Amino acid sequence: MQSTDHFEFSKSSCRTTQFAPKYLNRYIRNFTVYKFEDTTPLMMYPGGYLEFIFQIHCDFEQYSIQSENRQTRPMNFVGGLHNQSFYIKPKQQNAQVISVKFKPDCAKYFIPDRLNLFKNKIVNLDDVIPGKKKHQIENLTANIETQERLDRIESFLMEIFRENNSSQINRAVYEIYHQKGFVTIETLAGKVCLSPQQFRKRFNEEVGLSPREYARIVRINHVLSLLRNKTASTLTQLTYQLGYFDQAHFIRDFKAVMGDSPKHFVGNA
Repeated sequence: MQSTDHFEFSKSSCRTTQFAPKYLNRYIRNFTVYKFEDTTPLMMYPGGYLEFIFQIHCDFEQYSIQSENRQTRPMNFVGGLHNQSFYIKPKQQNAQVISVKFKPDCAKYFIPDRLNLFKNKIVNLDDVIPGKKKHQIENLTANIETQERLDRIESFLMEIFRENNSSQINRAVYEIYHQKGFVTIETLAGKVCLSPQQFRKRFNEEVGLSPREYARIVRINHVLSLLRNKTASTLTQLTYQLGYFDQAHFIRDFKAVMGDSPKHFVGNA
């Protein structure tokens, strides 16, 4: 099963296609294939989840909203766990990227480290995958059809899968998502029978972001979906539709994730 979308808030000529995993849908949101027609930068928004990234025969640069300092990304790496938007730019036309987007509480089944170690970082996949499996990585981006490549990636993920006990944090992640990010840390900690301090520590290690950061990202992703669907005519209407106390709180939340004010962001979309 697949779906195709355009990035509505970016001037990049990039088309994305999302594929559902065949076997690992309990752990993976989707496989997303990005196809770039040219070298125009693409703005990426935090989703609150970790990714395995495979770049197909092309280098990419990455840089933040605030800085023009550019980093050339490894061909295959662990990333995606950002708390603020950033840009990626292919170094040649017709580049492709495959992203394995894990569900927020599920990357721990594939990575033998605390996930907060990957926050705002790009880590070469060779440095994360057990030694016996490293030789398989180069076969995942061979010159083959997209579906076969995705099948190989999913088979590889099944091989590195590691059993992990279920956790109360799974419930907290669901609650944040269900409430669209509008829930307090104290409420979440109480629901999973942990002190706020214990809850923050466990959440950081298992999701990779603090619960406050994750809730903010969920809220702003909900905002973006409303903007795409044009369900609010003004920022004031949007502020109170979302349940923010006032517009200042909404703007502060938006800028923390997107690096820009909602008014300026929408005007440049």
